[in-house]
Amino acid sequence: MAFNATVEVKTSREVKLCGMIGAGSSLKVNSASVSENEIGIGGTCQFRVPALDSNTTLAMFLEVVNQHNQPIPQGGKGVVQFVTRYTHPSGEIRVRVTTLARAWADPNTGTEYIQARVQNHVYKRSK
Repeated sequence: MAFNATVEVKTSREVKLCGMIGAGSSLKVNSASVSENEIGIGGTCQFRVPALDSNTTLAMFLEVVNQHNQPIPQGGKGVVQFVTRYTHPSGEIRVRVTTLARAWADPNTGTEYIQARVQNHVYKRSK
């Protein structure tokens, strides 16, 4: 359980945040990571979420953008980072950072880069 959370989304220059759908509100913070196209709660890179638990779902919508004179390099990586700050039930303020990186690829020739690899991790806390 977490209280009074803020979620900040940071992206590499080829990826923009369109918005979020979920139990949160906009903190109206603009950055280079924010897209002009809005989906759900858009126009910001930071969101306030009153409470988080194992049943909370937030959907972030992203788009790939590219300057015509600067093609995305084959094999380069697109990066999205989520910085979540919250108050733990003990009163302690915590920060959790989740970083995702995925290689860019041409869908016609780079199928080895596109194939998704899913790994399940189960963490058990000892008593």
